[in-house]
Amino acid sequence: MPITVGDRIPDVEIRTMGPEGPVPVRTGEVLGTGKVLLFAVPGAFTPGCSRVHLPGYVEQAAELKAKG
Repeated sequence: MPITVGDRIPDVEIRTMGPEGPVPVRTGEVLGTGKVLLFAVPGAFTPGCSRVHLPGYVEQAAELKAKG
């Protein structure tokens, strides 16, 4: 299901990283009601994702936030 700017994020179960590994959460609980940046990768929580995909988002966090 494509999501575009301005769409409401469906309240579905996703996984976030907890202290002991992936934890199921509902999007309605973790995304709140404001603007959010949601990205997903095919190998979430794998070493490749942690070393290759995620660092770019962390390094560019200020630039992304500046865009609103």
